[in-house]
Amino acid sequence: MMVFCLVAFFFLTRVSKEDSSKVSLRQTTDVKLSCNMETFDTNKSTEDIINSSGASSGSDNTKVKYSWAHYALIYFLTGWVNALTNGVLPSVQTYSCMPYGNLAYHLAASLGAMANPLACLIAMFLPSRSLPILVLLSVLGTGFGAYNMMTAVMSPCPILQNTNWGIILIVISWILFIGTLSYVKVMIGVILRSQSHSALVWCGAVVQLGSMIGALVMFPLVSVYSFFRSADLCNMNCPS
Repeated sequence: MMVFCLVAFFFLTRVSKEDSSKVSLRQTTDVKLSCNMETFDTNKSTEDIINSSGASSGSDNTKVKYSWAHYALIYFLTGWVNALTNGVLPSVQTYSCMPYGNLAYHLAASLGAMANPLACLIAMFLPSRSLPILVLLSVLGTGFGAYNMMTAVMSPCPILQNTNWGIILIVISWILFIGTLSYVKVMIGVILRSQSHSALVWCGAVVQLGSMIGALVMFPLVSVYSFFRSADLCNMNCPS
């Protein structure tokens, strides 16, 4: 995986440099061509020619301007989502799923892992940069995460144990939790990438900060104080 990442990074940097040089060369050529073609039009000034050429070539570079409040919301969502997906919930997945059986745990882990690239694929074809929609998806994903956390806290005897509905709900909840928040993470990256390079750099820093906070919060609860109890599938004494 690291080799593929290195190769992809190499080609992305090369392609970016070549594309930027081609774009600047094309823009310069367009301006010269416009000036040459418009010299016969005595009713147009040189300033009008340059402005019209710049408008046509720079129309694709328009971007939405965000206020400081919008940036604060975006970075808060970034930290919150990554704290949940990278630190908080992964540490309790076994406590959440194992009381429902090995099949529930296997399906939740494998299909949840597939939900991440699927959400990235959906983000390519159905992108949404609307902040209200991203906030709504974050709330929905947090709700699924809350259900997963509740079953982990109730382990080894969570709700709907020993029922098919319990297995179905916990698997779907983990899939939707990972899928919705993965979509949010992708679209936040797209939004900040369109703003500036520094915005994307700060996004990476907030991602690491959120992941670290989530891990630091859960580590003592799971590994030090043993707040969560594992399910013993061979000796289950839960009421039916």
